[in-house]
Amino acid sequence: MSLRDKKRALQLDILNITEVENLALEEQYNQHKKIIRSAFNDNAHPLEKIKPTTYLLTTGLEESIGELYLLHGTSETVMGKIIQEGFKPEISAMTNMLKGYGMLGQGTYFTDSLKKAMIYIPPGDSQPDLPHTKTFKILVAKVILGHPKKRRGILHPGNLRRDNHQTIKENRHSVFSQGLDIDPNPFSGAGPSNEFLLKKAEAMCPKFIVTIRLKR
Repeated sequence: MSLRDKKRALQLDILNITEVENLALEEQYNQHKKIIRSAFNDNAHPLEKIKPTTYLLTTGLEESIGELYLLHGTSETVMGKIIQEGFKPEISAMTNMLKGYGMLGQGTYFTDSLKKAMIYIPPGDSQPDLPHTKTFKILVAKVILGHPKKRRGILHPGNLRRDNHQTIKENRHSVFSQGLDIDPNPFSGAGPSNEFLLKKAEAMCPKFIVTIRLKR
């Protein structure tokens, strides 16, 4: 599959999509889904408050509880651990210099934009295989946002959060900051993007590894 963003002269070839199968993580995720479902009614639309920087990927999922697919960029080593053991929001470390965990707090971060996810892939995991191209892998996970809490995402002094993975506003299940651009293609080079934070391991489940070749 090839996807092209003419505005940014960016072409991506999706070389392979591998489905992740981990029955233990699926069962943990499904049990959490039952708990979250009890907090909603059939007419709930928790995703409406999120201004997408792409089309939100929700095919086959329960939008009524804020379930969707999101992208997670990381090293292939960490990706392998996530596939085997699941996400571990508690291991996000505090930044020594600024005394905070990140713009949304401690937890596991996701995005709806490939360009944003690519920032977190170590240079050694992006392999140049042809002139002006490189190949890398992105993890796609299904997550349950539930009732998300909106936070300011623009980085400035004092905007890092001290709240750890166990701290979240009452009656909220996740945190997000809103992007600026709207782009119909989740694998394009969209600008400032939505960012999402999950604090419970059982609210996220790895589903696909996508191998992508980027052409410039």
